[in-house]
Amino acid sequence: MPIKTYCILSLLLSSCLLLSGCESSHAPAPVANGWAHVNSTQHSYVVQPGDTIYSIAWKFAKSYQSIAAANHLIAPYTVTPGQRLKLTGRSSSSVNKVAVKARASSTAAPVVKPLAPAVNSPTTKVPEIVALGKGHFPWPLKGKIIASFGQDGCKGLDIAVPIGTPVKAIDAGSVVYAGDNLHGYGQLLIIKHEHDLMTAYAHNSKLLVKEGGAVTAGQVIALSGDSESSTAMLHFEVRQAGHPVNPLNFLN
Repeated sequence: MPIKTYCILSLLLSSCLLLSGCESSHAPAPVANGWAHVNSTQHSYVVQPGDTIYSIAWKFAKSYQSIAAANHLIAPYTVTPGQRLKLTGRSSSSVNKVAVKARASSTAAPVVKPLAPAVNSPTTKVPEIVALGKGHFPWPLKGKIIASFGQDGCKGLDIAVPIGTPVKAIDAGSVVYAGDNLHGYGQLLIIKHEHDLMTAYAHNSKLLVKEGGAVTAGQVIALSGDSESSTAMLHFEVRQAGHPVNPLNFLN
């Protein structure tokens, strides 16, 4: 084989290998756990279209009360696109101190640490509301649990179900977020309940309630789907005072 021809073939082969390596290194990452990456050290945030103070609090695993206090916001905590919010300041524990004290017993447990990875550990610090609501609420739907709280950073439960399965609110409350601009959650609903309790229902194919509306316990609020997920599922979370807690402590 002539030297010139050999050199050309070698160059073509090298180019193909290089392109193949680039393609594999830029393969799209799975988005099913996009919610697991939280920048808890970020000090401020610029409000984006579709945001509410509740979705921002959810994004950074903080209480909406602490963000409101840090920015001198009062109910209904209206935020506007382009507005820069402080994410640090008065802690959620101090904001909720009076409310927690009012419902606490003499043996009340301390508030759970943010993003606690342990699951049902005897040493896990859990908020008192867990004891009040344990086993009380119905499941949002029936399906196979494919990821549990604390598993690979999961902040709730991943429940595999066919697309279009009715999703129900576990308790009465108000819809404080309905949309799809919270990365990793797809079509998402966040519902605010009593006792600083909030629930989230993610990856839906269709939302059946609107932001600002009231829902009743057991009301069908969405249809399950695979929006921003690698498989059809409902990602369900429970948070108290902004902190993720194990949904199994609440569901009957």
